[in-house]
Amino acid sequence: MPTTQPKKIITIIGNIGSGKSTALPLVAKHLKAQTIQADDLFQTTDPFSQSYLHYMGRWAFANELWLTVTRVKLIKKELRQSSKKICVIDSGLLMSWVYTHSHFVAGRISEAEWQFYQELYEDYSGDLLENSSVIFLDYSIPTLLKRIAKRGRQYELDFY
Repeated sequence: MPTTQPKKIITIIGNIGSGKSTALPLVAKHLKAQTIQADDLFQTTDPFSQSYLHYMGRWAFANELWLTVTRVKLIKKELRQSSKKICVIDSGLLMSWVYTHSHFVAGRISEAEWQFYQELYEDYSGDLLENSSVIFLDYSIPTLLKRIAKRGRQYELDFY
């Protein structure tokens, strides 16, 4: 049965290939925490992922909005169902914001879409970010590229 105390959320963020998925179980085991795999939604259930990869300028907003809403729903559901006091998330809401902002900076989403996204982000994220901490994994571009190449996901290599 879930606890009524606010849960501590730790979100692991970093570039593609920085080791978020590898760090997740290690951190969770050390803290005896629940884990949430929020980063693999793009590869598994994202209905916009293929369209996004083929025509990013057209599908960036829809893709990132879907990922943000789905991450919020996943996190809230997992927090309700878990009795653990700490939750460690692979990417989570912060990476949704980062990716969407990067699309805005790159000109793939408009000023109006970015403003709308920020409003929705604040409404949807609510109190999920109030009791949270971040672990930021940072590596050099050559290290990231080696890891991405080893993984073999061409769409990831295309970002670099």
